[in-house]
Amino acid sequence: MSDIAVEPTEIPAQLPNIRIAVLGAGKMGGILLQAFLKQNLFALDQIHATVGHMEKAVALSVQWGVDVSTDNLAAASQADLILIGVKPFQCQT
Repeated sequence: MSDIAVEPTEIPAQLPNIRIAVLGAGKMGGILLQAFLKQNLFALDQIHATVGHMEKAVALSVQWGVDVSTDNLAAASQADLILIGVKPFQCQT
């Protein structure tokens, strides 16, 4: 029996072993996240993002196909790499 060559339908993620969190996926964070998706740097299940409002989180999750929530701590705890895309005054000390 001969092997049949099958072309993959999707290019594998370029960084397959790194989980990323984008805290603040608004304008700047959202642009970075979309670039990661367009360049296929991470698989969808490797990306976690956060925004300030649950309605926006649901909409972006559906749009991008990644986990988007309002819980920064949960997103960061699942990540190897954390990008912070919020304005300095939005950070609490």
